[in-house]
Amino acid sequence: MKAENLESLRWYSGRLMAYSGLEGQTRYATSLVAATGRSNNLDIKLPEPANLKFGLVHERSAFGGDFFWLKGKSSTGKALKVKGCFADCHHLLINDPGCVCSLEQPESKYRSIRAGDNMLVGLASEFEPALAEKPFNDLWDNYVKWFEDLPLKETCDKLRNHTLARAVCLMKTQVYSPDEKIKKRWTTPDRWPHQKMWLWDSAFHAIGWRHLDCSLAKEILEAVLDCADEEGFIPHMMSPDYFSTITQPPVLALAANELLAYGADTGWLEKVYPPLAAYVKWDLENRDTDGDGLVEWFIEEDMNCRSGESGMDNSTRFDSALQLGAVDFNSFLCNESRLLAEMAGKLGKTDDEENWGRESQRLNSLIGEKMYNADKGFYFDYDAQTQKQTGIMASSGFLPLLCDISAEMAGSLADHLDNPETFLTPFPIASIVESAGKHSTDMWRGPSWICINWLVSEGLRKHGFAKQANKLVKKTIEEIERWFYNYGVFFEYYDDEGNCPPPRLMRKGKVAEEYDPEPHPHQAIKDFGWSATLYLDLVTRYGGDV
Repeated sequence: MKAENLESLRWYSGRLMAYSGLEGQTRYATSLVAATGRSNNLDIKLPEPANLKFGLVHERSAFGGDFFWLKGKSSTGKALKVKGCFADCHHLLINDPGCVCSLEQPESKYRSIRAGDNMLVGLASEFEPALAEKPFNDLWDNYVKWFEDLPLKETCDKLRNHTLARAVCLMKTQVYSPDEKIKKRWTTPDRWPHQKMWLWDSAFHAIGWRHLDCSLAKEILEAVLDCADEEGFIPHMMSPDYFSTITQPPVLALAANELLAYGADTGWLEKVYPPLAAYVKWDLENRDTDGDGLVEWFIEEDMNCRSGESGMDNSTRFDSALQLGAVDFNSFLCNESRLLAEMAGKLGKTDDEENWGRESQRLNSLIGEKMYNADKGFYFDYDAQTQKQTGIMASSGFLPLLCDISAEMAGSLADHLDNPETFLTPFPIASIVESAGKHSTDMWRGPSWICINWLVSEGLRKHGFAKQANKLVKKTIEEIERWFYNYGVFFEYYDDEGNCPPPRLMRKGKVAEEYDPEPHPHQAIKDFGWSATLYLDLVTRYGGDV
């Protein structure tokens, strides 16, 4: 893909930049991470805040994940061009012939020097002045070549080309090199503010990366599996120096299965099968707290994050729940068990194949028995205390499509996507239907999420509903591209009604002030990982068919 696809007449805020583990050594604690700020500013977010200003009137620019250029004019009307790229994880090297760049910082955490046309900006504690003398064009050409050598075909749609170009640049920024407890290259949802490695995010990252670099996609999954403890437990959040104590949606076998279709061989399967199996076994043995055969997510006291373990942190589903047989958790485990049975068969593990097959069938039956409501044609969470379905219609109710449910049950779920009383919205799939009450623009209390749309579209195809899957994929691609055109970034989630701009969506009870256009901790995260990786996957596989 040509680097011209990164060019824009607009200046977009919130675009992340960082040195990638694909290029060399990164440091979790000290690597520079920057984001485009207000016009002609590059805000250094980590490890300490600072600001890089470009003293020109912006006319055109291009931002990759680790290189950029700006064209404009000085206050006197002189034509100027500034180019920059990372010299390593601690330094930015800027080609600034007009000397229009300046570094502002509240404390002496950074240093900058000039050498000819070059300006070097770096973390003071790691500063290497000799890097200012490096031939700028050699570094620059290397970054551009990586981008242009990607196995990514341009389309006849200009907006799609620009969106794809930004997606792969964002994906590159997410990659860390091995670091302390994490022994493989690994990814994060975003280099700021999340930084750490997340379990189910990593699975969706691998699914996108398989189209560009299957070897890296395998490492991304291995890095997560390597963090399992002796009993098989895998934390929901990991970093080189920290592991959390809860887990997250089990979709690792699903991701591994996707990689097996893209070049991962039996030798790799032999390596990852044991931890994949041990993790699912841990979930089954440790999350059925009432012994009824269904598993429950861990519930927290924080009303804005009642179940971080579920990934649906603040969903209405969990507002009053204490022990909730979760339709998504059980569906994931049913699907993982089925996939493990297939993997065991490929490896000649006959006993495992039979055991996992029985486990998948057991869960499949229980989900249908306790969670399916024939009158409403939908699946609901099961409250262990009341021994009744909750009646809250959430996007999680579509996830039994991953299981071996009947054609009638699958058809009833597909029908809800065309039902204006439930899930037919301008941008499906709403995380909670409006009729459920407490519907809002706050994360999992209304907005649509790309990962759920991806899972449901795959489930629809599994049951023969390709037309409905294509319709959902088409809307998902179009919505991502619509807001990319306006803001130039990939958002964490999107308004199911299609009205509220993503920066105005709520996040855990809060929203940024209307007058504040900058990235804000209570906005939908800008340049979010799986929105980019799954967009790439959907466009690559189905873009020409929808």
